[in-house]
Amino acid sequence: MTFYLILIAIIMGGVLQINLIGSRSFLVSTLDPIVAVYTGIVAGLLSTIFFRFFSTPRFKFAFFGFGLCIVQSITYGALSLVELPDQTLAITWITLAAFSIGLGKWITVEMANKYLDPARSQSFFSYLSSFAGIGFILSFLIIKVLGVTLGPDETLISASVLYFAIAILMAFGFFPKKVLEINFEKNNKEELTVDYHG
Repeated sequence: MTFYLILIAIIMGGVLQINLIGSRSFLVSTLDPIVAVYTGIVAGLLSTIFFRFFSTPRFKFAFFGFGLCIVQSITYGALSLVELPDQTLAITWITLAAFSIGLGKWITVEMANKYLDPARSQSFFSYLSSFAGIGFILSFLIIKVLGVTLGPDETLISASVLYFAIAILMAFGFFPKKVLEINFEKNNKEELTVDYHG
């Protein structure tokens, strides 16, 4: 499980940074940079609403994380295929990219919380930024070595493919029934109880 989590963290780090850099570059080439501030506020509001209503699923978290990654894969793929005006695409893309940063980090942290024992999860958290950084560096090294130039469409397609890859890793690593999920909850007596979901 740790192996799958490390791969997920590395790929997540790469996709989040490439997506954000691509969306910012496109926005700056299309609109006034101040728009990025406004879209950041909108993304923050979306995050607040999302975590208020969807942060504690009642079923296995791997299914939820898988669904979120598939939705993002489809969304970025659709943005690359639909012919939107440049200004509309710039605003939509950077808003989604900013929202995806918080969502991606939350998914990675929750996966570690749910599927690693407390000692391993704490150790994983201490390296989480490093894994994300490795993903960022690897992605740019691959782009540099291959001599690829990522325009808006190519960046969106890359984000779509990478989110799909994360979803596949979640399915292979955490869907099997033998993989137990740990949930910490407080009961009415303020005593800590632990539930395991297969």
